[in-house]
Amino acid sequence: MKKIIITIFITLIFVILFGAYAAGAFFALAQEGGPAFLIPLFATVIIGIIGVLVYNMYDRIKEIKRGDENDISKY
Repeated sequence: MKKIIITIFITLIFVILFGAYAAGAFFALAQEGGPAFLIPLFATVIIGIIGVLVYNMYDRIKEIKRGDENDISKY
């Protein structure tokens, strides 16, 4: 259970960091009057990165529950 909590905690830290980065970038683009097409493009990239982080967390939790806690040592 401890490894699952750590996995969720680390994922939340990265999601918060990317969210803060995105908020700062959106604010900078809005203040500078940057090109309008950059905002949705940038939002899509950030949402994609956050989606990959959440998927990776989900996959890691499945590995832990299956018993493959140290699966990297197999390679």
